[in-house]
Amino acid sequence: MRSTIRQVAERAGVSRTTVSNVLLGRNDIVAPEKRDMVLQAARDLDYVPVRSTLQNRHVETRVIAVPFNDPTKIGWAINSGTYTGICKEAMAQSYDVLMLLRSDPDWAVERSEVQFLDRRSDGIIFASPIIGEGPQTFAALIRHKIPAVVCYRRDLPEGIAWVDVDNRAAMYGAVEYLWKRGHRRIVHLSENLQLSFDNRERRRYFSEAMQKFGLDEWSNTVVETHYHAATPALAEEIIGLGATGVVAMNDLLAIDLKKAMVNAGLNVPRDLSIVGVDGVEAETYDLTSMEFSFVDIGRKATEVLVARINGQSAQQCSRQVPVRLVERGSVQDLSRM
Repeated sequence: MRSTIRQVAERAGVSRTTVSNVLLGRNDIVAPEKRDMVLQAARDLDYVPVRSTLQNRHVETRVIAVPFNDPTKIGWAINSGTYTGICKEAMAQSYDVLMLLRSDPDWAVERSEVQFLDRRSDGIIFASPIIGEGPQTFAALIRHKIPAVVCYRRDLPEGIAWVDVDNRAAMYGAVEYLWKRGHRRIVHLSENLQLSFDNRERRRYFSEAMQKFGLDEWSNTVVETHYHAATPALAEEIIGLGATGVVAMNDLLAIDLKKAMVNAGLNVPRDLSIVGVDGVEAETYDLTSMEFSFVDIGRKATEVLVARINGQSAQQCSRQVPVRLVERGSVQDLSRM
């Protein structure tokens, strides 16, 4: 059962009005020592404010919450497409979408999960893989029985649903495409983001795919770079390895490499063939890519959340979005040479 303002007040030895003033940030009318007592009591009791006085059941809001830890990045392709899909499906199912932007209040220091627990919504969709929610947040959502869906991740505790890309098909498809065109010396270009789920998954499946096609010697050849940091030196490094093909972790990285090749006086696909993943700006840069729809990720996330709200288990609800190969001009066919 949730703690109440009355319990916080009793523990702190102050009135409920004082507790309310502290929690609302009215520090000018509360003595500092009383403020500290209230904040400590709120933390000790794991206090979370609620929208309704009904403590033991949730009142339906027909609202889906989507947190963003950095609103300036909502325009990124991965965020804007996913958010568009969430909104379209929410409208189709008669839900509103609430964007969570509030910073943590004083009483929630080191308890970032509390912003998700006050029941302003019927459930939460974590739309960006970059958002840093961890075990503490997910455990709190499960404990308070708040339905949640995470996009672009599967490394989640039981009780949290997911919607993700078919990373295995993406890597197997990219490697097979290059292999069929005579490429045997293929490297994986990856960002050095060790905490990224997609980063880990795509590395693993690249290695598996290379082994499947008998390319064991190159199966663990990974070249790392920072986000948007493919340089002419990196392009020359890959050429120096003797590689003829690259499978990039994503299209933006592949496009950066293609630009770096030009700046190094090299040519794609004559000197190096490149395949990306996701479809972001791939057509603009004539890049062969294993593509999927960010909008579909968002749509399915809303579908999954509504199913969770209606009582289906996270395991039953979780969904995988397929990829498809789109051929363009970034791969040379060595099998004809």
